[in-house]
Amino acid sequence: MINYIDNRTELDIKSAFSLFVVFLVVLCISAWVVSLFSFETKLFDKELTKHLSEIMTEHEAGKSMFVLSIFALFFSYSKYLISLKWGVKPFLNKYLVLAPTNFLVSLVFVELAVTYSVVIMVPKSPIPHWDVLLYLGAKNTVLGIALILSLAVINKNNSLNINKIQQFFLSLILAGIYFWALTW
Repeated sequence: MINYIDNRTELDIKSAFSLFVVFLVVLCISAWVVSLFSFETKLFDKELTKHLSEIMTEHEAGKSMFVLSIFALFFSYSKYLISLKWGVKPFLNKYLVLAPTNFLVSLVFVELAVTYSVVIMVPKSPIPHWDVLLYLGAKNTVLGIALILSLAVINKNNSLNINKIQQFFLSLILAGIYFWALTW
């Protein structure tokens, strides 16, 4: 699936997915190592669990991703609309559209890795709110997939056989799902 999307869009999905795998493994291993120590263990005058929880907190990244998603969607749709009448300069496409969009896609994959590592590594017994963790995991999955697919469709290359109207409306529907999921 990753290869299929990567080969049909201008976005760099493979690199972002490799970031997902690396971050998921590193965060799960980090959480496992920290779980071997007592809660009172300190490192640099701060509890070890506090260091890990700060690493796994995605609150600030979520705000940045929201702003960057609006920027990426705006410039991707602008590029699409301009390309209908005129050609888009490769320099502008590469640096104004694709660079920030690829950065956003990487952030989305890292955020998904953080979410999944939290869901996987949270201790089973002292946490009574598994439904909250699963809800957040599902919400972040829907957000990530909808945003990435919306950007992939609107920034497609010539190997994806879809006409311009279908491309535009499919991307709009996926972007709509992304913004709808934000309200959950």
